[in-house]
Amino acid sequence: MTHLAGQISLNKENKKRLQTLCLLGGIGHLPYTYATEEAVLLAARLSPKFRKPLERILHEVWEMVAPETPEQQIPYKQLIDGMQVAGLHAWLSGFKIKRLPQAIDIGDRKKLVRERITADAELNRLYRLVARVDYVQRDLYYTGLARFSLSAQGLLRRYQDSVDDLFSTPAFNLIDQLRSFLTDSLYFEVRSATVEALFTKKLAEFLVSGAVAFEDLLRWHDNDLDSAFEQNAGKDWWTELIHRQYTEICRSKVRAYRRISDYYSGNDTFGLEMELVGLGEGDSKSITSYPGNRGLVVLCKNSFNPLDRPATTDVVLSIGKQPLKVTPITEIIHRFEARRRDASPRGRPRARKTLAEDLLSYVLLAPVHSSYGAISAVFATGVKGLVGKKKRVLLRILGDPDAEVSDPEYWEQFLTSPYVSEFLNQRQKWVSEILRAAARESKSDLSAVIETASWVAEHNKLHKERIRWVLPNVVVEPESGGNQIDVCSVSLRGKKTVLRLIECTRSFSEDKAVDDLRKLEKIKSKCRNFEDLVIEQIVYGASTVREHFAPTQQLLGQFRIKTRQTRTHQL
Repeated sequence: MTHLAGQISLNKENKKRLQTLCLLGGIGHLPYTYATEEAVLLAARLSPKFRKPLERILHEVWEMVAPETPEQQIPYKQLIDGMQVAGLHAWLSGFKIKRLPQAIDIGDRKKLVRERITADAELNRLYRLVARVDYVQRDLYYTGLARFSLSAQGLLRRYQDSVDDLFSTPAFNLIDQLRSFLTDSLYFEVRSATVEALFTKKLAEFLVSGAVAFEDLLRWHDNDLDSAFEQNAGKDWWTELIHRQYTEICRSKVRAYRRISDYYSGNDTFGLEMELVGLGEGDSKSITSYPGNRGLVVLCKNSFNPLDRPATTDVVLSIGKQPLKVTPITEIIHRFEARRRDASPRGRPRARKTLAEDLLSYVLLAPVHSSYGAISAVFATGVKGLVGKKKRVLLRILGDPDAEVSDPEYWEQFLTSPYVSEFLNQRQKWVSEILRAAARESKSDLSAVIETASWVAEHNKLHKERIRWVLPNVVVEPESGGNQIDVCSVSLRGKKTVLRLIECTRSFSEDKAVDDLRKLEKIKSKCRNFEDLVIEQIVYGASTVREHFAPTQQLLGQFRIKTRQTRTHQL
């Protein structure tokens, strides 16, 4: 890093101070670096008693550089409240620089410390830029994730008066893309990220209880912390943690959680994790214990967002040993989905793959994909069959007078939006009108209309449930070959997760209906076992001789679709 810093055009004094920062800027890292520093901040959030010695050390740094600053303007309170790991690292570096023996000549210590802890100081920004270039090249090289040729010296020599001069360069853009790739591929890979998160929570418990003292962390190395863990958690804790298998249930970016306190306003991964897990402010201490109780952990990491894009957080739901109950997973994914949605410029959420597919993949032990193409085409066909006046009224109801409602793409976007349940339930007359028009246009083949009707009927059946997903045309792809389920719903019934598998028989043969039921039973037999999971099967067809059958005529009758055609034509 000092060599890279030497390539930057600065006057002699600033260049020497920048190179000194590059030598000493990382001196504040604690054992196991960022994982331990996050544990310190988590412990400070959970325990006012632990926070006091941390503030006392940081205040010593602040007294050195700004002794006259009023209490309410002291910035280290912001970094503690905001869980700013990089900020804590900077302040601890400042603390250790301050306490270096006076015999070590590092120039003006007060100025050096001030620049290290002041995020917008130009030398600090340069130091962090050099550190980014250095670690991206180093980590990618030694992990073997990517090899690239970049003249870091050429990039840094472009510096004139501000770091901003470098942000628009192609080389800097490449470094940021590589940084994002490194984060996704290595730092936030499910196994390593889960182990780090569990380590952080356990260490926070030790810090809060006093089993490990913060002052010890300041002087310890990695092996010292290992010994403390062995003493407090047992000899097998690390071994079991590292060798355990972890399963990624789902991963996505969500809107960042905003926290406002007396000293801080900004993004808060701790608050987001509590929200997704379902913990209130009074349950904050459970943040360290819920993984052991529930057999899962929610991993949150603020995303790197170039070009001033809205702040987002990367979230992964990770499972260790299969838990006894699936309902906590269902509830977390429901909260996850609610925060994941973002609005399009016209205010309607973009069509996206639902996280329920990830939940189904975990429960069914096979990849799962849902397609809205067929039901979107039915809605588009039905609208096309409406007379002009009715179509105009429908446009007003949808609140989008310029929409191309005869286009299946419009309906695919709408039917995957959070507004669809309200529309299907409150506008049942219009939905029936659309399905009847689609049935008239379809003439002999009503199979797609019947599948769409079963999807709408399932939505209406579950519309009062707090948590629900209804997915059409679900393809379950085990290694032996794919199986299609016409409709699959997931909902909560009390404290149980209910999975309903629905098939629409494509002929009036009772044998075919029985075959469809056997297909659903085979899928059910391969599911994971949970004590709170209920799996129900229903087959719409001609047969009503068994428990899981319902007549197609009864389904279509809900929408006043005549079934005379269905008696004379195969579906």
